[in-house]
Amino acid sequence: ARVSAVALGKLGKAALPAVEKALASKNPDVRFHAAVAARELGAQAAGLAEALGKLLAEGDEELAQAGAAALVAIGPPAIPHLLDGLA
Repeated sequence: ARVSAVALGKLGKAALPAVEKALASKNPDVRFHAAVAARELGAQAAGLAEALGKLLAEGDEELAQAGAAALVAIGPPAIPHLLDGLA
């Protein structure tokens, strides 16, 4: 699944709707892999920063790490969401 998430992220902007939908899933594994895909998208995933920031507050260490890595990959526009998630 992780390889698929990375491949999805390599698709670029075309992957954004699928990644956004996956971030809203009730399944934590799906949200984790969506964060991996968002990390691969980097700055192109800036519109997903709020949803990624919410992963940091879920209490799941792996989800939080994946969300934080994606936010770091997005760069400066994601900093407020990273800080909110760490608060």
